[in-house]
Amino acid sequence: MSDLNNYDTTEKLKRLYMEVFNSASGQLVLEDLRNRCYSNRPMITDPLDFTTDPIRIAEKDGRRAVVLHIESMLLPLTPADTGAPGQPGIPPPT
Repeated sequence: MSDLNNYDTTEKLKRLYMEVFNSASGQLVLEDLRNRCYSNRPMITDPLDFTTDPIRIAEKDGRRAVVLHIESMLLPLTPADTGAPGQPGIPPPT
């Protein structure tokens, strides 16, 4: 299916996101996604596409969630991402 199964840890996956989106081209693509996916503006008060239709608002929220996920994957790695012992859900060494 895909090579995604080879990247089974958050650390490896975050590094892939960083590799893609921390490049100059990746930053331009991310900025375009932010502009198109309601990351930088309210979903309901958008003067270009004002709507109170709950289906349309849900669609906009879904777009925004994708951008927020990408941005969260670009945050610095934490001990929890690297599988450091003692983190919640990671047992200490025996």
